[in-house]
Amino acid sequence: MVSSSLITLLMASAVSAAPFFSVPLHERGINLTKWTPDHRVTDSEIVLLTNGEEKIIKTEDWYKLLDDEGILSEAPEIDHDWIESAANMSALEYDPSVHEKRDCAYTTSTIIDKTERFVDWDVQMSPVVIGPRGGMDLTVSKSYSVANSVSLSAGLSLTGTKNMIVDAISRGSGAAASNIGISLTRTWTTISGNLIRGNVGEGYTGVVITTPWTTRRYGRFFQGCIGSLRQTGTWMADTHDEGSYEGVSWVSGAITVCSKKQSWIPLTRCHGKGEFR
Repeated sequence: MVSSSLITLLMASAVSAAPFFSVPLHERGINLTKWTPDHRVTDSEIVLLTNGEEKIIKTEDWYKLLDDEGILSEAPEIDHDWIESAANMSALEYDPSVHEKRDCAYTTSTIIDKTERFVDWDVQMSPVVIGPRGGMDLTVSKSYSVANSVSLSAGLSLTGTKNMIVDAISRGSGAAASNIGISLTRTWTTISGNLIRGNVGEGYTGVVITTPWTTRRYGRFFQGCIGSLRQTGTWMADTHDEGSYEGVSWVSGAITVCSKKQSWIPLTRCHGKGEFR
């Protein structure tokens, strides 16, 4: 049995140029009520932080919202075949005479072929604790992190390609890279605090976690002139929107407690594969 004994906080994206939801929540007719500190949140409720306000949304409405937006509630398997396919790419129509007339034989470019949006695996934000008699409180601790990432096919380097990938993502978002704050090497790190607090009951083992909202893109690199391009490689990039809680910069997503009825460590993830120690 998996239980969530902490208020779930969904941090709305602070990146207005690339919102995770296409339509603001207040325009959807979803039943939202104001959250107060004395409200006892149940496992059928989520507390949503948006526009500086705290609202309660039913869990069933939250999953319906994800479905309506085409956002996967589970992280999809990585398409490793896509990255490895660069070695066997079929050649595009290539005309050497084009390059003799135009100075673009070594021009490189990239396109995005596929985009997926999903709720990612649990990311640890506190130590794992075993609940004693009477339970034990949990708070966010420092030095846990989550980062954007990029994978490239063999023979390519991030130094030479990251700006092209960022530009391609920016064009797809309809905004300049500087405006939407894209960084393929961005890392968010927790700091100590007591705002996010949960309780692990007797007989349970638990940890504070976040499930980041993630956008995964797959693309290809090319070299040559338009009308005569040669495919040179493939890439995949995972990026997160940025949110915050009480002025602390963090990824947008859900913060909750992953707890299971056991009295030992390690603790397996509630959402995703792997373990917490």
